[in-house]
Amino acid sequence: MVRSLRFTIRFLVIVALLSTLVPIVGPLGDRGSPYVSSLSVLTAGSAYAQSTCNNRHCSHNGQGGPKCAQGGINLDCHVKASSCVTVMCP
Repeated sequence: MVRSLRFTIRFLVIVALLSTLVPIVGPLGDRGSPYVSSLSVLTAGSAYAQSTCNNRHCSHNGQGGPKCAQGGINLDCHVKASSCVTVMCP
């Protein structure tokens, strides 16, 4: 009888400990709820990829072939072999 009582008490203690951990470790739930933790604003922000736009345009000035020159707003210039390609930045 004492053995089964001791087993029951241990079982209930473990269940009580686990039930107190569920709200702490459990899922955050709906973000639209008014019951959001004040610590939720401390999360890391979004990471954005660096722009590959070099803001240059093709210049065919006759000296050494085509080159990329400064001044192309929202343009991306690339020289491949002997040709220059300018495209709009995304």
